[in-house]
Amino acid sequence: MIIGAQKSGTTSLLRYLGENTEIASHPQKECSFFIDPDDCQDKIEVAFKKYFFSFDSGKHKKIVAKCAHLYTMPIGLKRLRAHNPDVKLLLILRDPADRMYSSYLMEKNAGYESQNFTEIVNEALASDDPASNYYINFSLYARHLAHIYKIFDSRQVKIIYFDDLINDSVQVCSKLYKYIGVISNFSPDVHVVHNETKKSRSEFVSRMVYWFLKSNSSLKKGIKKVIPDHKAYVFGEIARKSLIAPGKHPGMDETTRKKLEEYFKGWKQDVADMAEKAEILQK
Repeated sequence: MIIGAQKSGTTSLLRYLGENTEIASHPQKECSFFIDPDDCQDKIEVAFKKYFFSFDSGKHKKIVAKCAHLYTMPIGLKRLRAHNPDVKLLLILRDPADRMYSSYLMEKNAGYESQNFTEIVNEALASDDPASNYYINFSLYARHLAHIYKIFDSRQVKIIYFDDLINDSVQVCSKLYKYIGVISNFSPDVHVVHNETKKSRSEFVSRMVYWFLKSNSSLKKGIKKVIPDHKAYVFGEIARKSLIAPGKHPGMDETTRKKLEEYFKGWKQDVADMAEKAEILQK
């Protein structure tokens, strides 16, 4: 299970791993069964049919799913453990400031964020509890690892770094294939970057599209009765791609970056320290 981190190459990793002929993955970007209140009310068999509708149980494939928010949600992790206590977890970690900015751009493209990024950072860092900020919280990896290690044995958790995935995707996948227990000499097509954050033609239209895709409106419920979940997802992706505009987003303001780098200073060491403390947390 790819449990995060959000905007750290999780979708690309899902697609790369899913190319292996001994692995079954889902076409949707997220498998929300363990965190979505509506999804988790259903039996796992219902969710499996929704996300792995073409799966052939006779081929004995390994299942790889992805939920980029799961690393921040202990209740979802507990549901996952209850379903499969032996599951292997993959957690990709990206530079906290870069991950935070990419997350902000994603929300802005979807029409959910209207505030300037620098303003958000300044307000968060000036508050009594910066960690209460949505963007900052998702980049506090050591804090979330503490919860993960309380629920799962540390040997079930594999940490991957975003830079390694970008710089040597084939080698990273080869090691993960071996970790998962499938043929490790398989070479996926790593030339495509999946779910890259791109500019939007219209924030208003984006907001309407994303609202419809995520809402539980009577219109959407009516459509879902006619169109299967996996086909509805395809139509949703077509709608999203139609909103992409040419060009790239401007980079993060350097003064803002320096503030974030100072706040997140030592994050890799914090992750390493948390891994060393895993056995203590599990007692």
